[in-house]
Amino acid sequence: MLRRQPSRPLLLLSALLCAPASAFNLDEEKLTVYSGPPGSYFGYSVDFYIPDPSTVSVLVGAPRANTTQPDIVEGGAVYHCGWPAARCRQIPFDNTNNRKIKVNGTREPIEFKTNQWFGATVKAHKEKVVACAPLYHWRTLKDSPEKDPVGTCYVAIQNFSAYAEYSPCRNSNADPEGQGFCQAGFSLDFYKNGDLIVGGPGSFYWQGQVITASIADIIANYSFKDILRKLAREKQTGVAPPTYDDNYMGYSVAAGEFTGDSEEGKNLDDILVGAPLFMEREFESKPKEVGQVYLYLQESAFLFRDPQILTGTEVFGRFGSAITHLGDLNQDGYNVLPYPYNPSSVEHSVEPSSSFTTWFIQCITPWGLNLNGNIWTVIARPVVTVNALLILNPMIVNPDNKTCQPPGSQLLVAW
Repeated sequence: MLRRQPSRPLLLLSALLCAPASAFNLDEEKLTVYSGPPGSYFGYSVDFYIPDPSTVSVLVGAPRANTTQPDIVEGGAVYHCGWPAARCRQIPFDNTNNRKIKVNGTREPIEFKTNQWFGATVKAHKEKVVACAPLYHWRTLKDSPEKDPVGTCYVAIQNFSAYAEYSPCRNSNADPEGQGFCQAGFSLDFYKNGDLIVGGPGSFYWQGQVITASIADIIANYSFKDILRKLAREKQTGVAPPTYDDNYMGYSVAAGEFTGDSEEGKNLDDILVGAPLFMEREFESKPKEVGQVYLYLQESAFLFRDPQILTGTEVFGRFGSAITHLGDLNQDGYNVLPYPYNPSSVEHSVEPSSSFTTWFIQCITPWGLNLNGNIWTVIARPVVTVNALLILNPMIVNPDNKTCQPPGSQLLVAW
């Protein structure tokens, strides 16, 4: 579900002003190139690290990278790269092996970090950095080898001098009907005040959920030994009726101010949540997988309106698989919200004014930053090219034309 096929270089693209400004243009000639270890998926996720206005660097996720963790294979890593182009170094979020418990006199792992895809998501807010491993597994029952992909995240603060783990779905509410397949950290974002938003699209039979927590609480309550510790002020969306199964809510999340209330002194963040596998059930016998995006507008502190719903109508289009807050790209006073969009096939309660091609939007990274001192926003994207082709021969299979004999069998089958 997570796997893409990116190439190694990562490009950072600067916005370019040109007239007439009928679309947003990105300069692909004046670029900075960073490279990582072969096969590490370096560039799968990217963000800028700006602890203060005078200090800028780049964070790059490499979810298949190897680290110095003993006995962990391709656990994943996050790299800190200087800006402008400079050497990249691995950030030591976690140097430990799998934690273990004693089972029938034998020490066995209680967690599984190999192939956990750490660095699949990475986000920074001032001096805070969060990176996640959505394929991290933990042993749900001590006396059973069963393990669930609950996902986990790590927080770094104070210029990478202090670290803490945050795994909100690692609890006793296991298995598919609970949070056992949560994959917390599949998506990430920050509120303006620095609080964290985490998407877990696999909870509750893949209905999905969104979780919020304070970074200060995560740091203050972290204990390496207390693996099931829960935060008092943590908030989680709960289980919904079975008709919402397999929606993958939380596959993408984004926070931003979309109402203009900052001019009124409110300055409140709104939240967008993608559910790309949402099924429209106008006819129960023929549900259509179209995807949805939910826009929650915040009227006052922690009081949200009922969501505005943006629904795709392109079957299998997976509308909402990526959402981001780009800031005010064209300086018209309004923040820009891109998402996968086909103007001929999607209905919206909020009409877009511009569109990018779909392959770009699937890879886009949310920023809304100004690095070079002019008024224009800077965007980065991994260099990813994905092509798929399905060839059927023959185009139609006649079940009565049984002329194929599988090896080692006397039975004739259609083919």
